[in-house]
Amino acid sequence: MERSLGNKPFLCPSVYTLNYIDMNMKFTFTGIFLALLMVAGLSSCKSKVSLDSMRKQQSKALSQLEDTREELLKLSTMKEEFSVDYRDARVKVLETRQKQVNKDVSSVKKVESTSAEGGKDDMIKNLERQGKDLDREISDLKKINKENWATARDSINRNINSLQSVVNRMTDNLKDMEEIKK
Repeated sequence: MERSLGNKPFLCPSVYTLNYIDMNMKFTFTGIFLALLMVAGLSSCKSKVSLDSMRKQQSKALSQLEDTREELLKLSTMKEEFSVDYRDARVKVLETRQKQVNKDVSSVKKVESTSAEGGKDDMIKNLERQGKDLDREISDLKKINKENWATARDSINRNINSLQSVVNRMTDNLKDMEEIKK
């Protein structure tokens, strides 16, 4: 039942309608089947949260909060110790550099040459200035005290305690539910 319209063939309306209905019904049946499948799947997945699972989750949350507190407090203590170690390491590097500058000053002073006399004085002044700068920097570093993270530790403790009280408020009525269960 094909007819042509110029050089383009077209289907008779009755054939087109039948193909459209067949195709449309396939999509409709597929859609209905998928919808029924989803409804059946969702209705069989009703979650039942038990009192025991709530208790376990509460215990897990409180335990993780304590672990977090411990880790953060360790971090603050490590940061304090690191500040001292870093300061001491930096002082050591500067002292090594200062010793080298002092050796260089002594070496330049020992040079005896009339042609190098003008440059020698400038070099000695420059090295001595470097030595004084290093002395000042070392002195400033030694004045730096250990970092104090006590306020951060207090804040950590307050915040963790606050979170623990939120967890406890969420699960306060579990006792009432246990009594109702009995």
